[in-house]
This record gives sequence, structure tokens and C-alpha cells, in this order.
Amino acid sequence: MSNSNSEIIIRNTADYLNANLDGEMVLMQVATAEYLGMDKTTTHIWELLEEEMSLYQLVEKLISIYDVDAGTCKDDIQPVLEDMLKKQLVCLKEDI
Repeated sequence: MSNSNSEIIIRNTADYLNANLDGEMVLMQVATAEYLGMDKTTTHIWELLEEEMSLYQLVEKLISIYDVDAGTCKDDIQPVLEDMLKKQLVCLKEDI
């Protein structure tokens, strides 16, 4: 993921089934039956990405919920989003 705040992030729901268990998301990749567990913060990011949004919009939503400044929030979620991209949980709109 580049540093562009305007890239639109989209959840990849076609390849994953998901269930919320006690506030944490569990996903199963349909093709491989591989299970992935998310902690509460990653689950919250996943839920926010139900709508297409830019990194900037995601950061704005998160800082309105958590006590964190925009720079720290972006730095903290960047690796999470990179991992989600790598696992194809999300994609960038331009990659479609």
C-alpha cells in the first residue's frame, strides 16, 4: 500500500465468509478453508471497511472512536492494512 491517502480500500467479501464471535471476527477463506482470527481493533477496521473508503477516511473514523492522533493512527493501522492486502482480505479500488 502506498502512502496515498486517496486510495480507496475495498473489503474482499467474495472470497471470505465471516462471523463475529464475542466481538472478534473470524474469517474463512472459501477456496482454501483457511481460518483467520482478528483481534478487536482489526475487527473494527474490517467492520468500518464495509463501506469503500480511503485511508484518510478510515483514519478519521478511527480517531473519532479511539483516543489517538491521526499520525499515530495511520502509523498503527498501516501494517494491519498491508497484512490485509497481502492476505487479500481487502484490495485497492485501482487494483480491481
